[in-house]
Amino acid sequence: MPWAFPGNSRSFSSVSSSINSWFITGFTDGDGSFSYSIFKKQRSTLGWQVVLMFTIEILNTPDNVLLLQQFQFLFNGHISYRQRLVRFRVTKLNDLVKVRSFFLTYPLQTSKIISFNTWCQILDIMLAGSH
Repeated sequence: MPWAFPGNSRSFSSVSSSINSWFITGFTDGDGSFSYSIFKKQRSTLGWQVVLMFTIEILNTPDNVLLLQQFQFLFNGHISYRQRLVRFRVTKLNDLVKVRSFFLTYPLQTSKIISFNTWCQILDIMLAGSH
C-alpha cells in the first residue's frame, strides 16, 4: 500500500515555507513538466478545449509528499496519489500565472526552459482569451 500523508492532503499548516527557491527550480528541472492538452469539446465555441498544466510526479514517500506540499504552498494546485506515485498538478489559470512568475524570477537551468517558454506563450494566449 502506498504511503499517504496523514490527514488532509491540501493542508500545509505544518509545512515550513523556508525551502530555497533555487531548490524548487532545480527539482522542477529534474522532475517537473510544463505541458498542455487539447480535447474535443462539443460545448466550447470552436469545439476544442485547451488545458495547460504544471506537473510533478514522483515516488510516494513521506519526504516526497512533504516536498510536494511545499510546491502546493507556493502555487496552490492539487496533490493526488496514484499507485506508488504522488502527483502535484496546477491547472487553474490564476495559479499558472504564479508558476510562470516564479520561474521567470528563478529561471530553469536546463533545456526544460524551451518547454517552459512555449508553455508561457500558450498561457499568454489563454489569458488574452484568444484560444
